[in-house]
Amino acid sequence: MSEVRLDRAADGRVRIEGPLTFETVDDRLLEYSRQILAGEEDLVIDFAGVVEGDSAGLALLIEWRSWADRAGRAIAFEQVPSSLLGIADISDVAGILGLAED
Repeated sequence: MSEVRLDRAADGRVRIEGPLTFETVDDRLLEYSRQILAGEEDLVIDFAGVVEGDSAGLALLIEWRSWADRAGRAIAFEQVPSSLLGIADISDVAGILGLAED
């Protein structure tokens, strides 16, 4: 089974590597991401290292958006893979996640 890695880079960005799928998005990842995303600053999450994503990955993005909104923090998703963009578009949530093209 593949793993997902989340790391906070020196520039403050959170970088993600691995697949965001039903096999990897679980309670353990959710709790770990809470720790990585904790803080007061706005968030930039870089998905350049994400190799695939499905609706479980999209649900994780929605949860992160919800956390940020409740905390009054901005959140931006960068380099989101096309698999997640497509599901977000079909699910009509691309706009609320800030993924919609202008």
